[in-house]
Amino acid sequence: MASLKYFWYDEVGRLMHDFFCKEAKDIHNAILARNVRRYKTEKEGVETMCRVSEKIRNEENAERIKNLMETTGWSFEQTCDKMKIPAERRPTIKEIMQSM
Repeated sequence: MASLKYFWYDEVGRLMHDFFCKEAKDIHNAILARNVRRYKTEKEGVETMCRVSEKIRNEENAERIKNLMETTGWSFEQTCDKMKIPAERRPTIKEIMQSM
């Protein structure tokens, strides 16, 4: 096994260190630190991350719903009910499914 002590001293090692950091203050790469700080602490950045996370969640749910519908023969509504998808999220998911 390669020495972990050495690992953190090369370029890739420093970048890997930065990826494992939970706080921007611990990141060596200034650009990465600035962006982590923005997306974790500034209102606009946090809102952006929330929107992106919701979009990803909706896309994943659309894929799951589509697969379940094909496997079970359930309707969209039946599948959403079984998956406990809130009614307010269903139109967005249905729209995503239509573009698949």
